[in-house]
Amino acid sequence: MLPLVMERELPSGPLNVLELAPKACFTNYCQEKPGWNYISSDLDSPTAMVHADLRAMPFESARFDVIVCMHVMEHIKEDVLAFSEIGRMLKPKGLGIICVPVRGEVTQEGAAKQDWERLYGQEDHVRYYGLDIEGRMKRAGLDVHRIDALTYFSPDDLSRHALRGDDRYLFLVSPSVNS
Repeated sequence: MLPLVMERELPSGPLNVLELAPKACFTNYCQEKPGWNYISSDLDSPTAMVHADLRAMPFESARFDVIVCMHVMEHIKEDVLAFSEIGRMLKPKGLGIICVPVRGEVTQEGAAKQDWERLYGQEDHVRYYGLDIEGRMKRAGLDVHRIDALTYFSPDDLSRHALRGDDRYLFLVSPSVNS
């Protein structure tokens, strides 16, 4: 789904791209794009080019045209701080693409660590987001546009690319012009 969205939403030409929590298939996709300057970052992953905490990244402000953050935020307790860092690192007309598991309208969080797996689906997930995630992003100084894959893609694309499940929603973010 991510490459399909990027083909529709990104300008052509050279781009500075940051992928958070790198996935091999997406890394390969980015490295094959002519003119793309690709960097990956993660706290622990041995495949990351830069090891860093998303709440305090070592990159200068307004460096990236694109930041891809797939299934990361549900692992971070201080997510508004991490959203702020994404906004800080994006160029003024840059685009962040964020995907998290969404369950309903209201974010569920605050459980004891021993209950995370049972309540949030994984032992290292600190929450299940609701669609109210948009408010958290806006508090962090981001403008937000939600993509619902079920209406964004044609039925043929949904079937051909098996677009269902946890990745139904993508959030396209950019630094707020009001910040």
